[in-house]
Amino acid sequence: MKAMKLAHGTVVSGKVILDDASLPEGADVYVFAPRAAGVAHLLPDEVAEVEAGLAEEAAGETVSGDEFLKELRSPVKR
Repeated sequence: MKAMKLAHGTVVSGKVILDDASLPEGADVYVFAPRAAGVAHLLPDEVAEVEAGLAEEAAGETVSGDEFLKELRSPVKR
């Protein structure tokens, strides 16, 4: 599995225009729209968690998709 990339963009005429168009043609993408009314209803602590994750990504604090899945599958450490 390849590492995931976070990209920012804006919707223009119904299409997402990325600020950094370095994704390959035909790439599968997921869109998170923080200001879109009616799309998602998050509690304040959930919003804070998403924003913290975005800040970590912006700071380069990321892991590969493989490492992420490995962490999910590992037993909880106490």
